[in-house]
Amino acid sequence: SLAAFSGVVAALLVKNMGFNFWLALIFTIVIAVLVGVFNAWMVTGIKLDPFIATLVSQAIFRGFAYIISNGKAVPISDKTFIKLGNARFLTIPLTVWILIIAYVIFGFILAKTKFGRSVYAIGGNKEAARLAGLNPKRIIYTCFMMMGALCAVGGVILAARMNSGQPSACVNLEFDSITAVILGGVSFTGGVGNIGGTVLGVFLIQSFNTGLTMVGVQSFWQ
Repeated sequence: SLAAFSGVVAALLVKNMGFNFWLALIFTIVIAVLVGVFNAWMVTGIKLDPFIATLVSQAIFRGFAYIISNGKAVPISDKTFIKLGNARFLTIPLTVWILIIAYVIFGFILAKTKFGRSVYAIGGNKEAARLAGLNPKRIIYTCFMMMGALCAVGGVILAARMNSGQPSACVNLEFDSITAVILGGVSFTGGVGNIGGTVLGVFLIQSFNTGLTMVGVQSFWQ
């Protein structure tokens, strides 16, 4: 829902406010980061389970996406915006390059940095991590803020590919996401998982969905 909300926000900023694409992208990322702060506050402030907190946020910002767009797709006419969804570099879509860069960066952060090790430690046992001198609250806020920024970028890319900000975009995508990360070895209880496994999980889910479509299985059965 945050990706859909971000796509709608970016499209509205360009269409109604006269922003150029890059300024709209920056504003959208800032808004999504603030949504991440809100999610982190629900987890650390009022002690909601992270899964429940993100479900709450999902309902809120899906609703906001419909409200600010009046329930309609927001068309995009900005050439730079549209080009983002169709541009290629070395015959490979630019969106694929962005995905690869993101995986490399965050894979390195998780595997090779103190912050990444702190994320695993807090996911495994938050209290033990706190007693070891880590600051769980700061790490949680940072993770949710990064999540917000990534959702914004993904939502803007999706809007560019569809030539419009769609409030209904990514409906039920959270179930595919959860399935993919679990298949990739991520634990619901935290502290276990890696980027490589998640990539494999995503490819498995997408290959399965594509295969069902190719053999003619109707979407309702899928």
